[in-house]
Amino acid sequence: MSLLGLKVILGIFPGTTKVERQRERLISDYQQYKEYSQSEELRRYEYLRKYLNSKEFKKNHSLKQEYDELRKSKALKRYFKKKADENESAYQQYMDEFPSEELRRYEYLRRYLDSEEFKKNNLLKQEYDELRKSKALKHYFKEKANESRFIPATIWKMKFEDDFTDERLNSDIWITRYYRGEKALNENYTLWGDLQCNTDGDNLSIANSILSIETRQEKKKGISWNPLAGFIPCEFPYTSGIVSTAKSFRLRYGKVEAKMKVPGNKAAYHAFWLASEKALPQINIFTYEQGRFYLGNFWGRLNEAGGANRDVTAITGAFAGKSFIFSLEWTKDSLIWAINGVTIKTMLFGIPAEPLYIAMASGVRGKRPLTTPVRFEIDWIRYYQSND
Repeated sequence: MSLLGLKVILGIFPGTTKVERQRERLISDYQQYKEYSQSEELRRYEYLRKYLNSKEFKKNHSLKQEYDELRKSKALKRYFKKKADENESAYQQYMDEFPSEELRRYEYLRRYLDSEEFKKNNLLKQEYDELRKSKALKHYFKEKANESRFIPATIWKMKFEDDFTDERLNSDIWITRYYRGEKALNENYTLWGDLQCNTDGDNLSIANSILSIETRQEKKKGISWNPLAGFIPCEFPYTSGIVSTAKSFRLRYGKVEAKMKVPGNKAAYHAFWLASEKALPQINIFTYEQGRFYLGNFWGRLNEAGGANRDVTAITGAFAGKSFIFSLEWTKDSLIWAINGVTIKTMLFGIPAEPLYIAMASGVRGKRPLTTPVRFEIDWIRYYQSND
């Protein structure tokens, strides 16, 4: 068993529920942080902070300090003591000796400290001191000091989401056929080598906000695409389904992710990929087949010798049987596959530049029989564009 598979089995790999909660908490914290950054309380605090650092306030503050120092003056204290003395001649003699400039300055400062202007400044200082005690303000500055943690919440903007809360599949978003069959035949078909008939939604269901693609053993007539003979009628021993956004929207760069539960049955395959108008390019976010996950990129030109290229990585099947978040980050320079936020594969070549659409499907190929129905479950799917 691979190290990656061992991590999943031992519970060392990040759990899906924990990953979702961490994301939700991060987004919630970021929204609160953003809202507070526009709040009246913060605006008022910043105004007061700037004012208390202004020359005007510092001058007022220095006048108060000067006044406090003058009150300590021994000469001034003797002056007021003599002034209160009933001996008028002693008071007059002291006045002749008292430094009049010090007294004049004291009286000026005393009147100023009793003025409305100073009282206003003092009130502003008190308001500022009270604001600094605000729990919301303290929390904001704590978050601001660690602002880099919000980067994952800011680099992507959600452009599409389906969490399958409706009772039926949204036909404005999804078609239940291969796009070529929808466009050329107005009906579904099956790829050559597959043993299932792709029905028009009969194998799709939504319950508890989860889309299920069910593959089951039942005979049904349909059409198969043979590369040499074209479309030919067939009777299939199994049925299954496909969904795609081929008619509603396509994406070029960004991030696609979905929370999915892939059944561990090795007889059926399950796939989540990005497809183009033609056979290539195609990016397989994953294909699960015979107990393994395959992450792949296919590019080039089929009609040229050596023109078709592929790069496929096989990983452990330990991701089957439980829900995981499978994602692909696509830029003009790279492709990055991840599961529950952990990077599994990176490619820096063969990067497609044309718009692709999202597709998901299940089916059967090979000799291993499928005797019991299996369900490929999709909890939600999202597409993000970079804010850059």
